[in-house]
Amino acid sequence: MSTLLADTWALTWRWLLHAKRDIMSLSMGLMQPLFWLILFGGVFRGFTAGANIQASFGDVDYLTFYTSGVLAFTTLTNAVLGGVPLVFDRENGFFDRILSAPISRLSIVLSRFVYVALYSIAQTYIVLGVAWLMGVRFAATAPLALAGVAVYSALLAAGVTALSLALAFTSNHVAFFTITGFFLTPVLFLSSAFVPLHKLPELWRIIALANPLTHAIDPMRALICGPASVGGEPSYLLHAGVLVAFDVVAFALAVRIIRQRLD
Repeated sequence: MSTLLADTWALTWRWLLHAKRDIMSLSMGLMQPLFWLILFGGVFRGFTAGANIQASFGDVDYLTFYTSGVLAFTTLTNAVLGGVPLVFDRENGFFDRILSAPISRLSIVLSRFVYVALYSIAQTYIVLGVAWLMGVRFAATAPLALAGVAVYSALLAAGVTALSLALAFTSNHVAFFTITGFFLTPVLFLSSAFVPLHKLPELWRIIALANPLTHAIDPMRALICGPASVGGEPSYLLHAGVLVAFDVVAFALAVRIIRQRLD
């Protein structure tokens, strides 16, 4: 166990050093969710200012309602792209050097998850800070809301990162970006990111309930906006359980695919 932890930390440190050296990508990555928050949220904040419309969002303005969607989508995007470095490591031959080193194979997967989780949580807190400056206030106490956002972000990141790594071992960079780009937008819009789950048409609601992104958004939204924004008091444990089940399935599938490729 100590060897696995040491190997995981060593590889995680490598990803952190990469981020430190690539300031441009790091800065743009941090700014992207702010564009979603400020531009999209700011525009629709005015359109939904009427009392009748605002009641659909739990009697909070649309920016407050929409903030949780930005947080979850930010984590989703980071996790989907979590396998990108390994794609290029495979293509330039550096991955063979990693495999020849006396390190745990599991640490390769775990290190990417740790990095994605840390990066996503840092981004979500920056987004929350900007949202607070724009007038968004937590319905729950701040420590509880911040802790809840971190937990559900990490749970969402775990499974999606695992699937991204599985894809990284089975495709080149062209196929990787094509597949992830194709699925990313439908996953976002077939969730409760923009509209309350209980306001969706029945077919879309069923699809959204099967979407892990919804189970990260709704508990975050309840902590930020209050239970009325999700149609009533949510079951935080149920949402966490769905995400854990998704993570287990995703990890099992990823491990199977990666082992086959490594063999």
